[in-house]
Amino acid sequence: MPYTAAEAEEGKKVWGGWTPVRKTLECLETVYTPVPQLSAQQEQVSAPEISLTAGAAVTEGANTVFTVHTNPAPQSDLTVQFSVSQEGEWLSTPGAGARTLTLTAGATSADLTVATVNDSTDESDGSISVSIASGTDYTVAAPPNDVASVTVQDNDDPPPEISLTAGAAVTEGANTVFTVHTNPAPQSDLTMQFSVSQGGEWLSTPGAGTYTLTLTAGATMPT
Repeated sequence: MPYTAAEAEEGKKVWGGWTPVRKTLECLETVYTPVPQLSAQQEQVSAPEISLTAGAAVTEGANTVFTVHTNPAPQSDLTVQFSVSQEGEWLSTPGAGARTLTLTAGATSADLTVATVNDSTDESDGSISVSIASGTDYTVAAPPNDVASVTVQDNDDPPPEISLTAGAAVTEGANTVFTVHTNPAPQSDLTMQFSVSQGGEWLSTPGAGTYTLTLTAGATMPT
């Protein structure tokens, strides 16, 4: 039967030299429990990958919406940097350039909103685009998921088109008449300028030169 640490403990009462023997026996009798080792992949928590999807098209004056996705969810609040650009003239203050959005710990998505301006200028439809800027605590998704664009639709009518038709011939001393047409009708009073000239000597004061005519809102054919 093997000699045990307990027996060595009793033996040291007779001979002090049993002490190192007892310690050695205690080590041998200790049951070894291996500590689970994490793999390198388990030890390293992956940095969240950030991607973007675009919201629906909007009319100027509304907010464009971009959904920011993160995989996996961040373990703590995560601030992501973006770059905003436009096709056309839509952005309100602060305009194009850098923006940030903070995703709270555990969130897998959040919305980034970019405001547009409702102006009175007729213009072609355009877009707002957002791209993910690089950061230290996240990675950027591969194209095309690193950028998204939302269409912005203009809501202004085109300016009225002005045309002229001539009235009937007159005898000197009578008024000549020209009909001014506008399409579409102006939404507010519209002042137009005309240049008047003559072949001969017919004009009364103020003579040849620039004349103005104001069309009231909604009018399509003044004279």
